[in-house]
Amino acid sequence: MLRNRLLLGLAPLLVILLAMGGYGIWLVAHLSRDLESLLLHQYRNVVALETFKNCVERMERGLLQAMEGERNAGQLIFEQNAQTARDNLQLEITTTNHPTAVALGAQLRTNFPVLHQTGLAILAAPQKGEQRKLFTKRFAPTLLVLTATTEELVRLHHDAMSDADRRVKKLSRDAMRIMAVGIVAALVVALWVSFWLSGYLLHPVKTLTKSIRQVGQGDWDQTVPVMSDDELGQLAEAFNNMAGQLRAYRASTSDKILRLHRTMETTLTSLPDPIFVLAKDGAVQLRNPAAESFSARFQLEGNLPPALRESVARTLETGENHLPSSFKDALRYRLDDQDRFYLPRVLAMRNGNNAVFGVAVVLEDVTRLRLIDEVKTNLLGTVSHELKTPLSSVRMVLHLLLEKTVGPLTTRQAELLQTGRDEAERLLRILNDLLDLARLDEGSAGLHLEAVLPTTLVDEAVGDVQELAQMKGRQVTAEVEPLLPCVCVDRQRISHVFANLLVNALKHSPPSAPVRLRASLEPPDRVRFSVIDGGPGIPDEYQARIFDRFFRIPGQAKTGAGLGLSIAREIVLAHGGTLAVRSKPGEGSEFFFLLAGTQPKLKNA
Repeated sequence: MLRNRLLLGLAPLLVILLAMGGYGIWLVAHLSRDLESLLLHQYRNVVALETFKNCVERMERGLLQAMEGERNAGQLIFEQNAQTARDNLQLEITTTNHPTAVALGAQLRTNFPVLHQTGLAILAAPQKGEQRKLFTKRFAPTLLVLTATTEELVRLHHDAMSDADRRVKKLSRDAMRIMAVGIVAALVVALWVSFWLSGYLLHPVKTLTKSIRQVGQGDWDQTVPVMSDDELGQLAEAFNNMAGQLRAYRASTSDKILRLHRTMETTLTSLPDPIFVLAKDGAVQLRNPAAESFSARFQLEGNLPPALRESVARTLETGENHLPSSFKDALRYRLDDQDRFYLPRVLAMRNGNNAVFGVAVVLEDVTRLRLIDEVKTNLLGTVSHELKTPLSSVRMVLHLLLEKTVGPLTTRQAELLQTGRDEAERLLRILNDLLDLARLDEGSAGLHLEAVLPTTLVDEAVGDVQELAQMKGRQVTAEVEPLLPCVCVDRQRISHVFANLLVNALKHSPPSAPVRLRASLEPPDRVRFSVIDGGPGIPDEYQARIFDRFFRIPGQAKTGAGLGLSIAREIVLAHGGTLAVRSKPGEGSEFFFLLAGTQPKLKNA
């Protein structure tokens, strides 16, 4: 096994390390013993002997001082140093084990009491002559013997310290040689092990790495020779099994991939709309026949129409699809003295990690649909305009009759005329809404733009519906973030949007839930106006159609023609903004629209 071979290769290194470690432990213990002898015993004995010698000499000076007449002071010096000398002599004797040192110590132990007794006799002698006689014949010779013996002991201890120092230095030199030999041996063994491991491990690993790279490049026919039964051999065998499974998978999926590719090509070919597929760098990678024909007819040389480059770049950068719904965003091309209109749709293509790797551009031919929409809009505007005049006349007649200018009315007649006038008023409002839609579609409804603070718009909108809210027992609150930028709006038109959204919210909110009008910053530089209610909410299946003309949610009371939100959306679109809704059944609704902010930013009051 590979583990056993690795352990076998590393065993010599382990043996060398253990040997060097054991020798190091022995060396430290031996050096500790010699250093203890050198520093603890010998040095302490030398200090004790030096102190003993000094004390004996001070005993002599004390006797001389007493003999000169200062008896008390001299006697005190003598006694104090005698006691200190006795203590140090005892310390030296108890810690010495050298034979010569023991014999010399015995001499000191014999002569010191003689010296001490002689000194006491000198101090006790009444006559100076007797004192000098004792000092000269007995004290001085004994002192010389003690001094000589002490110096000999000091010399012996110094010699012992020198011997210990030489032994320590010799051990250090021997240890350095042995350590050097061990290091060299370890290096040699390490080099041998590294070369052996390189040949045994790296060669199979390099072979396996090379095969893996070739498989990664698409060459799935690679195999690795199995040269052993250890872990490396098992790894090579596992790689060969994996490569075999990949080959089998490739063989089984090649037909599926080919069929899928042909199906995709057939699908793209059959689609009548031009389709361009672009890579991440914006280069066109694929075009269907309709796109080829489109490029040739309008001399685009296979490239994308220039008008779409900005939208494509934005989708590649942000990953947001560009899906315009208005015919105003259609591209116009003239062919055979006829205008053709194409509505572009830019769709981001994502990989498994949800990263954008390209875009698909679909150009939908909306020429016929745009013509139908224009005819419908013109017809709607014409009919509304033609009906408005006679309807106004009918409304006026009904008003005059109700005013009883032509005669009295019965109660039943007044009720019928009142109903007729209300319906005429309702029909006139619908006609006015239709005319507004027609003007917005045609672009003839000019906007008088001015920079306005969001807080001003919010305050005006709340003030416009405050009376209605009080009549319904509702509450309208305003929330405006500070430091919002100004917005360029037609105040009359945008007030219609606020009024429509707030009136709808008041209709559907319960009395306990206030209607909130909020203005906030939508990064990076847009202002978001939101109307939030606590009503029943909008079912998910109707949210996509809530802004369609004449659409009404089934089951709601009929109080309008279903044009209010359509007009509000067209007004917001005319301002370059977007109008949308967020709602969940039972949790209320939020209608909001976004408008571009303008600099500088001003602080809201």
